[in-house]
Amino acid sequence: MINPNRYEEINGENTLTFSTILDGKTSSYINENAIIELDGDYFDVVYYKKNQNQDGTLTIDVETEHISYRLNNPDYDMKYFAATGTPTAVLTSLLNGTGFTVGTVEFMGNVTYSIQEKKSRRMMLMEFVNLLGGEVDFNRFEVSILQHRGATEPRLLTKGKNIKVVSKIYNKRERDENGNPLVSYTCEPIMLPEQPLALGDEVLLIQKDLGIQEQLRIVRIGYNPYDPVEAEIELANFVSSLEDDIYRMQTTTVAKEKVYNGCRIGPEEGFVAERSDEKAKTIMNATEGISIYSDAGNGLQRNFFVDLDGRIKAKSIDIDGSGTFGGALSAASGTFTGQLLAASGTFTGDLVGGRILSNSTIDVETDAHIGSNLYFGLGFSASSGLYFGSSYASSYGLIQSDPVSGHLIIGFPNITGGAYIILTPTGFIGLHGTVEEI
Repeated sequence: MINPNRYEEINGENTLTFSTILDGKTSSYINENAIIELDGDYFDVVYYKKNQNQDGTLTIDVETEHISYRLNNPDYDMKYFAATGTPTAVLTSLLNGTGFTVGTVEFMGNVTYSIQEKKSRRMMLMEFVNLLGGEVDFNRFEVSILQHRGATEPRLLTKGKNIKVVSKIYNKRERDENGNPLVSYTCEPIMLPEQPLALGDEVLLIQKDLGIQEQLRIVRIGYNPYDPVEAEIELANFVSSLEDDIYRMQTTTVAKEKVYNGCRIGPEEGFVAERSDEKAKTIMNATEGISIYSDAGNGLQRNFFVDLDGRIKAKSIDIDGSGTFGGALSAASGTFTGQLLAASGTFTGDLVGGRILSNSTIDVETDAHIGSNLYFGLGFSASSGLYFGSSYASSYGLIQSDPVSGHLIIGFPNITGGAYIILTPTGFIGLHGTVEEI
């Protein structure tokens, strides 16, 4: 390899870059699907560039990422996630289905981790590590979360003796838990190969002429894997954190269920609450109102909708209890023509209102009680009447009023030789047919 550089930072970048002579052998090994093995660990090739140099030689520049970056695969993305339990159990659930396994987890107790918007598994992992206050360590496909990476016993680094300070950074935008600003130094170690520095090591940096005496950590390190003396390290007074209080949750705030409800807010759908098994979701925004989707066996469908004008549309509505309607109860055609049924299948309660209108037939299977007048035929149609069941000459008995003469006819007038009684407004009683017939 030419100019190899192994670069890693605590809870951050983890890469390997190098160049090499391009020939038939390297061409067969280096491609978009190649995996590079270094010190027993694996790196995926993510970028390469082939060069023809002025001296005629061919070289290739290669950039690789640790295989843990496979957790950024969109196929592993999750819209929401929630798990409660020991850190080992939560990490196991978080890595489920990715091919990565749990190594050492140096944390105990119960913890809850949840996301409320779509994220990659790698981002979720890093957030969980920060939630614990730990440091991630990858070994091939094994993921460990440690209390502290590197040596905890400070190693003495003295400017001009075993360290060369390249630059100093003072950053008030980043502060530790005590409010101290970030102070970091970029350095080049000057040391023997048998005493290499490692990521996470505690060090004591001393520079007498500037009055520097600070206990720091190696938070970033880049080195030649074939010559560890060639290295550049960054020392800092604390490890930068990705911590976000939105993802810190009390263990008691999430029910320990198998199915969780996740909430998120986005520019397209607005507020969305969706079950983790994607069987139901509710969308609310200022453009379309409120929509409720559910899966009753045929996939997710929009079954309930409230428009901005307050109108409710639903595939079916069950009302358990009292309901008050200020307007008309009608079907889609404008007239209610279906059945009005109670939960048991038959409407047995009280139907209270001013008028009951029907263009067809109202059937009452039991008694009908009328507390006031009973009127027939709005406009007094000649065919209006009170009809009884057919029991004479295959016709219907009736009580009918004649709108012209005002006579009231009782009997069977609509058959040949029908028998009936006529009552006139003056009190005259007329008979048609024999008494026996009547």
